Amino acid sequence: MKAKPALKDVLGRQHLRPDEYSLLIGASKRTIRSWLADGIIPHIKIKRVVLIDVEKATAALEKFNRIEKSTARKSKAAEVES
Repeated sequence: MKAKPALKDVLGRQHLRPDEYSLLIGASKRTIRSWLADGIIPHIKIKRVVLIDVEKATAALEKFNRIEKSTARKSKAAEVES
């Protein structure tokens, strides 16, 4: 059985496995897997190992969050007008 990664072990690394990235950003492993499957987080796969580039993934999540917020604002504005 693998030992759970500690936050101190993942800080400063450029590429992380999904379980390590979930620890870094405070999201569940299931959420990370879902974001990977949906293409929200860019990643590379080498044979059976999935690696997430921390900088690219963080930028992608920031961009996704901005898009999600603007979509929510538009739909809220449409509800108010109705």
